[in-house]
Amino acid sequence: MWILGLCTSHDSSVTLFKDEELVLHLSEERLSHRKHDSGPFYTLATIKKYTDVIDYCAFSYINNAKDNTITAFKKYLETICNVKVKNWIDLSAEHHSLHALTAFYNSGFDDAVAVVLDGAGSDKDYGKEVESIFSISKLDHMKCLYASVLGTSFVYGAPDYVDLNQKMGPGLVYASVSLGLGFCETDCGKVMGLSAYGKDDENIKQMISKRGGVSSTFRYDGFYDPAVNYRTSVGYSLWDYPYIKGCVKDYDMTVTGKDFPMNFDKDQDQKRKNLAYKVQKEFEEYILFFVKKALEISGKKNIVFSGGCALNCVNNYKLLNQLPEDVNLYVEPVCADDGISFGAAYAVFEYLNKNYD
Repeated sequence: MWILGLCTSHDSSVTLFKDEELVLHLSEERLSHRKHDSGPFYTLATIKKYTDVIDYCAFSYINNAKDNTITAFKKYLETICNVKVKNWIDLSAEHHSLHALTAFYNSGFDDAVAVVLDGAGSDKDYGKEVESIFSISKLDHMKCLYASVLGTSFVYGAPDYVDLNQKMGPGLVYASVSLGLGFCETDCGKVMGLSAYGKDDENIKQMISKRGGVSSTFRYDGFYDPAVNYRTSVGYSLWDYPYIKGCVKDYDMTVTGKDFPMNFDKDQDQKRKNLAYKVQKEFEEYILFFVKKALEISGKKNIVFSGGCALNCVNNYKLLNQLPEDVNLYVEPVCADDGISFGAAYAVFEYLNKNYD
């Protein structure tokens, strides 16, 4: 039996299994040489080298977009690549659970609590995923223990495990600082690197608290519309913050999809480093708090960590040294969204074993 996992959004990728043996995992950017490339055309074209029939193809695209994007990839795979697909499974509303499945199965644990943190995940009826905690076992059903969302002013019809106090989340705050400092919102690694040159500055307000990243620093009133362009939404997050006036990119919110000249005042350079230091330090404190929360509510000793926030290797090293000695930590290497195709393939196994709804 051939199983194909497919991520069609940014960081697009494919993962191919024959029965339970991994045959291929490939990110589109590795072939196109375009960072964070979307649309797995080159990667889908490689499937024909291994098989011309797929029994199950599980796909996901971020933001749970209601368009015909997947239709194009179906036609491309079947008519251009000449690969027949017997069954298509839409997992577009399961972004965080796919991150969790990827980390869990790759960890080798039989039982664990999964922590997922990123900028934002799937759009649910009650809000957009920000952070999640899952109890997961090879013998039992995967269960969400906690989730927080960013969405409408009131969380209608949310499951019991959803925190009604909506939050921006540490991932989105970090992305906002990255964008404000002149990088792309997905280039948070550059902020992590810059933080090594910064120092404490009492003039910088708190950005990430135990609430998960909402403070007076940000223009945030509890409302977030998932239909709004993500890049624009992140840009608004650093609205009118006096400390960084003159040391961040001049971001014109009336124009989308355009990069602006980074005319930074060299005298403000240390401020930029200090801002990176501050957000990194608060990020580390929050991740430790959240992981300890996951251990407490799950009662488990094995923990897996995934989602874009798990790319922060500086934090991961400190996290490992601060957890109790009897806790086993696994950080998923393919924790960015290119790992979603892994999770989609694993979800098919769960589906066939009746462990996944």
